[in-house]
Amino acid sequence: MSIQMLLLSLVIGWLRKGRIRNSLHLHLRGFYLLYIAFFLQLSAFILHYSWERGDVFLVPFLYTISFVPLFLWPIFNCHYWEMSLVALGLFLNFLVIGVNGGKMPIYRPALRYIMAEEKFLNAMERGGYYRYKLSEGGDPLFFLSDYIPWPPRFILENIDLYILPRRNVFSPGDLIMSLGICFLIQRGMLAKDEEKT
Repeated sequence: MSIQMLLLSLVIGWLRKGRIRNSLHLHLRGFYLLYIAFFLQLSAFILHYSWERGDVFLVPFLYTISFVPLFLWPIFNCHYWEMSLVALGLFLNFLVIGVNGGKMPIYRPALRYIMAEEKFLNAMERGGYYRYKLSEGGDPLFFLSDYIPWPPRFILENIDLYILPRRNVFSPGDLIMSLGICFLIQRGMLAKDEEKT
């Protein structure tokens, strides 16, 4: 979920007279699944930077399977309909990453559109963005990959890049998942104590 979407969700919640502390009334299960996913992705990160050939198999493998506990978490919490969107978004990302060797294709013209191509290439040369691969649009399941740029070009051309929120390229799965989390944040901020299910 992007910082922009998180901030927007909180602002909407506040405008609706919600409070962050009300989210404590939500009854979410299986937080250990998030810890497992974090551990798998952290392991991939450490291997990538500490083992010269870690990215040949283990790094993309660990990154791909980290989606399994992430996907199970919204299933464990399906008593909130918003979690179905989170699960769908995660599943779509898992599909495209899985068929592309454990890396998310990121559309090069989209990076160019948000004026981030050079920054991305420089970071890749230093070993960053190991979870991504550059794409010209011909990768398997490309329609599920990162090709949706933000912010729009007219904003980039009229506002100093240094004061903009983080520029990024999103996948359809990212957007669906972010909507689910946004709706869940609204539910939480406006929640009253619920009966445990």
